[in-house]
Amino acid sequence: MPENKIQNTPMVRRIPAKSGVKKALFTAILSLTFTLLAFDYADAGAYSLGKLKSVTSEGAVDVLRNPALMTVIPGGGAIGILAVYSPYYYLHSNNGSLFSDFTYPSFRARQTARQAASFDLAFCSKSGKSAFGIGVTTNDLNRVSRYREKLAAYKSGYYYASDVSVTEMNFTPSFVASYGFEVSSGHSIGFQINVGYFQRTTGTTANHFDLSWTSTRFKSTDKETKIATELGFGYLYKNEDSQAGLLLKSGKFSVNRPTYEYDLIKMDAVFPFRRKGEARPSAFFAYESTISIVAGGHKKLLPEIGIAAEGEIAMPATYTKKDFFFGENTCYTVFKKDSTVNRDPSISIRGGFDFPLSQSFTVNLGGGFSTESEKTGSYMKEIKYTSDTYYGVLGFDIGFSEGSVITIGSQISSTSTSYSKFYSIIDSSYNLQYKRTLELYSFLGISLGL
Repeated sequence: MPENKIQNTPMVRRIPAKSGVKKALFTAILSLTFTLLAFDYADAGAYSLGKLKSVTSEGAVDVLRNPALMTVIPGGGAIGILAVYSPYYYLHSNNGSLFSDFTYPSFRARQTARQAASFDLAFCSKSGKSAFGIGVTTNDLNRVSRYREKLAAYKSGYYYASDVSVTEMNFTPSFVASYGFEVSSGHSIGFQINVGYFQRTTGTTANHFDLSWTSTRFKSTDKETKIATELGFGYLYKNEDSQAGLLLKSGKFSVNRPTYEYDLIKMDAVFPFRRKGEARPSAFFAYESTISIVAGGHKKLLPEIGIAAEGEIAMPATYTKKDFFFGENTCYTVFKKDSTVNRDPSISIRGGFDFPLSQSFTVNLGGGFSTESEKTGSYMKEIKYTSDTYYGVLGFDIGFSEGSVITIGSQISSTSTSYSKFYSIIDSSYNLQYKRTLELYSFLGISLGL
């Protein structure tokens, strides 16, 4: 694992994203999507074509995508799995900070360990013009990461040093049930319900020391647990040579239960003490993501070339969550306060080309772009977050019997993230951080026809 360093650099004002260009590009992709109906159609692997959601069958895991797609699965149904693993991850970070009582701060940080994987498992059964399926998905990569940061500076005339280690684990399984049926020749609709469990655990161990003969050891566990439900409606148009799909999601309705445990030992020459405790507020409800719309299409340009395009937009959302505050300026007492989260509209564009080399072997080349941003604020803090992701996918579909296919390939992804954090009570500090990650994924999917 390469060592990633954070350098203390002067703060530079971030140039705002050109939202007008993004909106124009999104409109162009949607226009292309619906012109696909005028061309020929060829089946291809949806994941390899940029991780499409609304069109092109992926076999059994269509249960987890557009539920109307289940009606085009051949035979009596299918059972399958899609697994994704990240064998390589690189992080580069620039940090600019301004502390009210720190001078000449120096930072050094590195990612010490990381694992990330996801899986989809699904079963679909067809009867006549209808299809029913159930599945389990992790929704996104489940991650275990360890991060270490060191700080050296002068504080109130004394040399100050800290060593902080953070371990974060995400676990996000969901159960999905879908039903689809063909309402008329070439037209199918479907309904879907997704019930998910989300748990994120962040463990922090911090050691602080200064030449005033004060040392502090702090350990905390911040756990966020929620159960969320989301409904979906899908539509698929299909004729011999073309497809177009639409997927509407209701947004996530969640019940949240955060907990916070801490253990502080402060060795002071005058007043040493230890403080240990936990905070468990009552559960609260949140509508944390609103309606999203996915529209896509696929066409056959030539017998040997197909093209797919898809656009997705999620509407803005505002909700309230409970936060914890603990530090020297709170007299080492946990404060539980409500914070307001404002999510801007998020946009995703994806698509690709497929090259059928034979009836049983297809090469797919896809990619995509997504952007999202949000702001979390209360009278104690304000955090602004923006993320842009670009990725490319190369995959191969290998058919070995009717309705059965193996999908294998790799994806490379680059993400640029900026954080702007201001804590008015905890330590009166402002932090501006830019992160760029480069990640490589490998994926394997198997769908067996029934």
